[in-house]
Amino acid sequence: MLDAAIRIVLEGGVSTLTMQGLAQETGISIGGLYRYYPSKDAVLAALTVRALGELAQAQSADLAKADAFLRRHHAARPVGPAARALFRALVAVTTYSRAVHRQPQHFALLSSFLSQPVPVLPDSFAREIEMQVTPLVSVIARELEEAVRTEALHPGVALQRTFVLWGLMQGILQFKNRDRFMPENLHARVLLSEAFLAALQGWGASQRMARSVMKDLAELDRSLTRSA
Repeated sequence: MLDAAIRIVLEGGVSTLTMQGLAQETGISIGGLYRYYPSKDAVLAALTVRALGELAQAQSADLAKADAFLRRHHAARPVGPAARALFRALVAVTTYSRAVHRQPQHFALLSSFLSQPVPVLPDSFAREIEMQVTPLVSVIARELEEAVRTEALHPGVALQRTFVLWGLMQGILQFKNRDRFMPENLHARVLLSEAFLAALQGWGASQRMARSVMKDLAELDRSLTRSA
């Protein structure tokens, strides 16, 4: 049922999903659907929860690959805990952007909710979704706290900084479909790199460390995108 629902959403958008259409797509009666999902909102909430769960798994895998990357590429001169914390924070944030290539159906669904300025679902369902978002952002916040502890960043509210980074990424990704018309220095990945550099340095990271971390992130990102 959820696989059929995501197909409908991808083809026509969230507004085109109806219980009648889902029944037709699955061959299940309306009554049969309502045994599992009492409304369209319940279906959308279940889709979003599933997508966030898979995003959390991808984030964990990306962080493991990030650690392997550091060991492999900096074997002669290991990266210190400060740079490692910044690197891992950005890797954890950008798992979301890599969903564009890995699971475009999930990215489209999550983007449709995250980029809306008004609530898409009733509060009861939104709270359920927020419970799935919390583990994702907590991972990032912990790395930013470690960056403060190791004096890579000035003291600040880690969770607030987490959402600043995620917001920068979410906003800039809206420009991605314009890459084909724009010069390379205005491509979304370049703009995102500049935004992250500005944020890190604004929070106290040295220019040298920030640029080194972004260079490693770009190389890892290319590797992860190719393997998607």
